[in-house]
Amino acid sequence: MFVSLNSPEPYFVKLSYPMVLGRFSSPLTLRKAKDSLGLSEYIKQTLIDCDAEISWFQETGFVSADLFEGIGPIGQSVCIFRNLLPDTKNGTVEMPDAIVPLFSLMARDYSPIVADFIEPPAGKSLVDHIWESVLLPLIDSVFLFISEFGLIPEPHAQNVVLYKDRVSGELKIAWRDALSFKILSRHERIAGINSSWGRTVDDPENEVVELSCSLDGMFDEYILVPLITKVRSLSDGSAELRHRTRAVIRDWIGTSKLEFPVDGWYNRDSSPIEPGQKLKPDFIRGRSGIR
Repeated sequence: MFVSLNSPEPYFVKLSYPMVLGRFSSPLTLRKAKDSLGLSEYIKQTLIDCDAEISWFQETGFVSADLFEGIGPIGQSVCIFRNLLPDTKNGTVEMPDAIVPLFSLMARDYSPIVADFIEPPAGKSLVDHIWESVLLPLIDSVFLFISEFGLIPEPHAQNVVLYKDRVSGELKIAWRDALSFKILSRHERIAGINSSWGRTVDDPENEVVELSCSLDGMFDEYILVPLITKVRSLSDGSAELRHRTRAVIRDWIGTSKLEFPVDGWYNRDSSPIEPGQKLKPDFIRGRSGIR
C-alpha cells in the first residue's frame, strides 16, 4: 500500500492478511518481519557485490502489535515498510517519470502511462522493444537470483515493477517483496551468511521441484503467457518472443548447470486452501512452455 499523507518521504507498506483473502490467508508475524528485513538487506548488498543489473525495493523496518492475546500469530498485527524508490548497485535511483507493476502492461483498458511504456522508440519494432527492455532483462534477473544470490524468486507480475530511468529514458526492471523468495541453503554465498531466513530449500530433489515450480509454472503462467498474449493483440511477431525466451532460458540452464525434470515439469495449482495447508506441487508430464 502506498502511503503519502503527512509524510515528507512517501513509502510503501506490506500489510498482514491473517484471514482468508481470495484463496488463502497471508499473515505477517514478528518472525516473518525480521526475516524479511534480513533478506532484503542481503539482496541489496549482493547486487552490489555481484555488480548485478537488478533493481530492488529495499525493506527498511516494521511495526508489530499483539491485538488479540492468546491466539498465536494470527493475533499479531504487523506491517513492513518499503522504500518508494528502488536501489541499484550504484545507489538509489532518481525519481522516475512513472513506476508501474508489470501486471499493468497486461491490462485490457487503455492507459496513457502503460501505452508510453509499451510504445517502442522510433525505428524499433514492438517485439524487439518488449524483448530488449522487459523480457530479456527479466529472464536474466531471475537466473541471477538463482545462480548468484542463492534465491528462488516468485516471478509473477506483482513482484516485478517497471520504471523509466530519468537520465537515459530506458525501461528498467525492479523486484520487490523479500518474503516471496525461497532460499537455496546449499548455495555457497548465502550458506556462508545465513540460511535461516524464511523458506529454505536444502534438499537436491526439492531444488528440482522448486525451480520447476518457479520457472515452468509461475514464470510462464503469470508473466510470459499474459505478456506475450498482450503483444499478440498489438503485433504479429509474438511467436518470436516465445522462441527467444526458450533459447535464452536453455542457455541459462546450461551455463548455470541447474537441474530440471527431464520428462515433465511441476506446478502448484491456484485452488483455494485452508489456513495451515500448503499447496502441493503437481507433476505434469510433457514439455514445459519455456523449456
